[in-house]
Amino acid sequence: MPERPHRLRIQTELGHMQSLSSGTATVLKMPGPGDVLLLGLGPTPASLTDFFPAGRAVYVIEAPEFKSQMPDSWLEEIPEHWKFVSADDLSDAQIRAAHIIIYRPALRFFPSFWGRYSEPMAQVSDQRPH
Repeated sequence: MPERPHRLRIQTELGHMQSLSSGTATVLKMPGPGDVLLLGLGPTPASLTDFFPAGRAVYVIEAPEFKSQMPDSWLEEIPEHWKFVSADDLSDAQIRAAHIIIYRPALRFFPSFWGRYSEPMAQVSDQRPH
């Protein structure tokens, strides 16, 4: 019988232990012509490069509670040119034009953190062709 893959585990905002899943199903893509905005990196940050075009600036917003639980190897996997920011660091125009990638599980792991981004992201989604 094959061995189950090792998955990182975190403690969620509600105090529950949760394994981190990865793969295409965990990612929501909202293509746009501008820079890349990653909302949550998940357990394998480098794998996110499969979901956006090369040659664009990459901005990252991550829940501090998530980031603080990640091992050093996770931080080392993040390309040097990716810049951690808050939404306040980006203009409305940058956010509206951004190629947005969302690590879906993050929204339920730390809802207090991600809730502040739901309204701006809903506005972006409403402006994009479906």
